Amino acid sequence: MTRHELAFADLPPSSEATKPRWLVELELLALGIAANHQRVIALSAPSPNSGVTTISRALANVFAQSGLTTLIIDWTGPLSYTNRYTLQDRLRNYDYGSLRPPNCAILRLATVGIVPDVGQLIEVLESSALKFDRLVFDLPPLTGVQLGQMNPLRAAASADAFFLICTRHREKRRVLFNAVESAFKASVPISGLIMNDVHHSYIGNEVVRWANRYLRWVPPIKNSMVRLGKSVKELEEGTD
Repeated sequence: MTRHELAFADLPPSSEATKPRWLVELELLALGIAANHQRVIALSAPSPNSGVTTISRALANVFAQSGLTTLIIDWTGPLSYTNRYTLQDRLRNYDYGSLRPPNCAILRLATVGIVPDVGQLIEVLESSALKFDRLVFDLPPLTGVQLGQMNPLRAAASADAFFLICTRHREKRRVLFNAVESAFKASVPISGLIMNDVHHSYIGNEVVRWANRYLRWVPPIKNSMVRLGKSVKELEEGTD
């Protein structure tokens, strides 16, 4: 297995278990995105460890279960690794028929060198034999980006919708405002906030137990309650 992986997530239908609140809210968000025909959705956070990967995969799973073929593009890896295969080769040679099709695939990019421009990436996917109804960008945080990581705003600029994921009661307001300001300066409109609430300990533990059992993610999810926020004001309990 190379560091550039394209694999299908084996996710059972959500009807197999009682849906937690955060998944219901993500389904509502997905319905809104689908209704607005927003094909490329980017997710990032003001700071690290906010649950971007968890929520990206949950959102993609909702799309897949609704019948939309979905590709998660994980941009969070370092850029130090170079692979001799181009993205076109990887998409063309991957044997999609060898796996059960749950409509959701994951493409992990250890480097953006194979596709230096995100717009070019979308063109490649459009022109490839495999068509995806939705693309979900799992992006690094807007602050604290490691040397060589993908610039999240560069990718978000090519998306139809861009959501920030914030940890309630932990995110400092100035960090959030700096993130919003940097997005504004880059002409990247923020479509909304997704609140990752880790302070509902009992409910949060139940959600994690449910997700690890039925979504079968590796490594196991450590994030707790997730709910949708409506505005920046929802973070006013945060610290300065």
